[in-house]
Amino acid sequence: MFLGIPFILNSYVVAMDWLNWNTAWWRGKNPEGDKKKWRYALWDMDATFGHYVNYTGIPDTGPEADPCDPAELGDPGGQGHVPIMNSLFENSEFEADYINRYADLSNSIFSCEFMIAHLDSLIDIITPEMPRQIERWGGSYAEWESNVQELRDYILTRCSDVIVSGMEDCYDVEAFGVTIIIEGDGDVQINSIDLDPENTPWSGTYYSEIPIDLEAVPSEMVNFYWEVIEGDLIITDPAQLEIDITISGPVTIVAHFDACAMVESNLVLGPVDVQEGEISQYTFSAGVVNELEWSVTGGEILWTSGFDNSIAILWNYEISEGSIIVGAVNSEGLLECHTLIINISDADAPPPPPPPPPPPPISLSEFSLEKRTSIFPNPTSGLLNILITYLERESVLFVYDQLGRVLLSDKLPKVHELYTHRLDLSFLSPGTYFIHIASPLDRVVKKIQVKM
Repeated sequence: MFLGIPFILNSYVVAMDWLNWNTAWWRGKNPEGDKKKWRYALWDMDATFGHYVNYTGIPDTGPEADPCDPAELGDPGGQGHVPIMNSLFENSEFEADYINRYADLSNSIFSCEFMIAHLDSLIDIITPEMPRQIERWGGSYAEWESNVQELRDYILTRCSDVIVSGMEDCYDVEAFGVTIIIEGDGDVQINSIDLDPENTPWSGTYYSEIPIDLEAVPSEMVNFYWEVIEGDLIITDPAQLEIDITISGPVTIVAHFDACAMVESNLVLGPVDVQEGEISQYTFSAGVVNELEWSVTGGEILWTSGFDNSIAILWNYEISEGSIIVGAVNSEGLLECHTLIINISDADAPPPPPPPPPPPPISLSEFSLEKRTSIFPNPTSGLLNILITYLERESVLFVYDQLGRVLLSDKLPKVHELYTHRLDLSFLSPGTYFIHIASPLDRVVKKIQVKM
């Protein structure tokens, strides 16, 4: 729990019986739990919204009370709550978090729409019980209705412009509207508020000079970008999923989740005919290393390697087809989804006959040896797989250390298809080493890590 939450809640509902009463703090004692830090607990919140006795001595019990009134209370109860909070406000980051959290709550559970709807739902529950309540404890139905209306009016006054103008006066900020629109399949988080396509366009009030966190959460591989369609806000890198914005006027922002362009591709390399329960390795022979997104249906991803754009998949049982989709950015900066369909046969069925070695695709032969070579797992505890697609001549492989000493050498055959060469490096001490593959036409050096 953010430490300022109890102060936000109690100041919003104008609590008159807290700090010196009805305030507690707790922490979890489970060593494996995630609530081990001290935090506040709230209870007995009946002295709110102008009801009951002002035991705390707050300066204003009406609906127009300033949201920063608790800062002027001194130290009710002598337990140091207000002095600690006032000291925290000397930290600009804490102050910004406090103002943003106040804005988030005002835009969600403390909005007029939410609070009045919640009040009405409670009235619907209580109304059938009122005749017996009056019969047992006295009073009248008209009196109860008058009290309900007084509460409703208090809430409507406070949730309209009072809090916004109070925040401006208290913290020397200016309020502006922020509207979020979602186009496509994805969600957006603005500070602590989650938005999806069904509840946008969404509008809320935030404050100048206070950084606002925006995060886009795609539901699938997409070409994403932010677009400001109203306001003077400039987003320096619209393709970033997570950004901070600072507003100086009203702004409308569109989160575009454009579908990834699906392309059939021969750049996803690996077996297309597999058996259920089989583990297969695949690599993507183009694209920027560490910039790939893999999606698999019909199998479980065991690991991926950003060092060489490779992946291992355990194919499921009792299905006949799977697929691999690799999202990679093309030369124009757009995300393309390269697809490979996998045929999955029964484990007891004989494997399909191997096809004759095909000539290398023109596009593949043009790739450098660097692009055609993958190494996994990296880091390794001993066994290393070297996946190579197309070697035009017999080649040699060396393993050497950081001092350039050759520790192992081996020969690689001429191949026109996917070839896996396995090395046992368990004799090496943990550390950094290099794999050097040299052919008459090209060469590549890959760095590997050997671990215990």
